[in-house]
Amino acid sequence: MNQLASLAESGTSGVLPIVMNFLALIVLTAILFVFALRAGRPAFISLILSLYAGFGLFMVFPWKAQIVSGDGMTKAVASLLIFLALSLLPFLILRRVNTLGMARIHPLPLFGLSVLSAGALLAVSYHFLELSKILPATPPIAAYVVPEQYLFYWLAAPLVAFFIFAR
Repeated sequence: MNQLASLAESGTSGVLPIVMNFLALIVLTAILFVFALRAGRPAFISLILSLYAGFGLFMVFPWKAQIVSGDGMTKAVASLLIFLALSLLPFLILRRVNTLGMARIHPLPLFGLSVLSAGALLAVSYHFLELSKILPATPPIAAYVVPEQYLFYWLAAPLVAFFIFAR
């Protein structure tokens, strides 16, 4: 019995650091997945596509330098708020015109889309929205999401998944 308890304890002690290292990705994935299940697949697709549009608008926002100033935390919060505000209008527009046939997508591929979208959102947030000032990247996130050479792949992955799952 002691061996079984020791094995269970060693297993949970190995899992907990992994979960804590990927906590931001897990929480964001869960939020996106629950949103997709509650609001519907077309709303989820509209949300993800509006984040791309919001990112493009954020990058060319003419008053970004004046609004996003100050210390690290203020700069990060201002960047995130501007990004979310610029993503809201495309979401409202896409929500009205979205006719993609994603209403029948199975929950398992939908979860995969949530993971890829959460990774893309984290990559954009760490690269351009100063998220590291609010939430420092854990070593695995820093290794797999934050490096600049992976940014293109994180941004392309949800789009490729949409292409595969849209029938």
